[in-house]
Amino acid sequence: MRFSGKTTLIAGGISEMSSAVARRFAAEGAKLVVAGLDEERGTTLANQTGGTYLKIDTANVDEFRTLASLVKKQFRQVDVIVNVWCEMMADDAKARARGGQTNSGSPSIVTEICRTAVPLVKDNPGGSIINVAPPIGSHEIASVSKDATLKESISNCSRDLTREFSSANVRINAVLPGLLETTDTAVVNAVPDLQSYYSQTIPVGRMGSVEEVAGIVAFLASDEAAYIAGATIPVDGGMAAHSSA
Repeated sequence: MRFSGKTTLIAGGISEMSSAVARRFAAEGAKLVVAGLDEERGTTLANQTGGTYLKIDTANVDEFRTLASLVKKQFRQVDVIVNVWCEMMADDAKARARGGQTNSGSPSIVTEICRTAVPLVKDNPGGSIINVAPPIGSHEIASVSKDATLKESISNCSRDLTREFSSANVRINAVLPGLLETTDTAVVNAVPDLQSYYSQTIPVGRMGSVEEVAGIVAFLASDEAAYIAGATIPVDGGMAAHSSA
């Protein structure tokens, strides 16, 4: 198995997306740490995958630093970190609701979170960080402009920090999901006109699945992708290519 004996930290490890990622890595032998604010779902996911759950506001830089310290102390070495930004933004919203001051979608926060993650995988053979952007239609995204800004931040962060830490044996990549079949997009399945629109808009003719995204994340974290660094991979059925044509 590709991740046997390796530790994977999934920040924002509670959403449909991160749950799929967690299950994929667990199936391939990884030791899992999932972190987020939803204690009930986080504990359930950890129990299902044989992992460890830590209740942390993953969108808060100070708490992410605490997370990094806890994980390093307990596991000593972390091989893969997956930042799942749709759930991290949900944590951000929960923190705001209780009076916290966070801004998980800003370029500086994305970079600071990634910069904090680097020492955990630095100098580990095959150390990898993967930033997964929210899929199209994610309820955590308030507007198209915010969606574009966040995805640009994630892409730029992955590219820029790869250059900055080129001597540290760490690979940082980004995944940009398109329209996926999730709870957020369930309305699409109930509206024939929308189904027709998306079948014409998405070149492969269908929505994707969180499991397909999880497969790409696992590939990027694996030794097979050892020569891929600073890349942004769209997993959108060809939507990006269609829109730019």
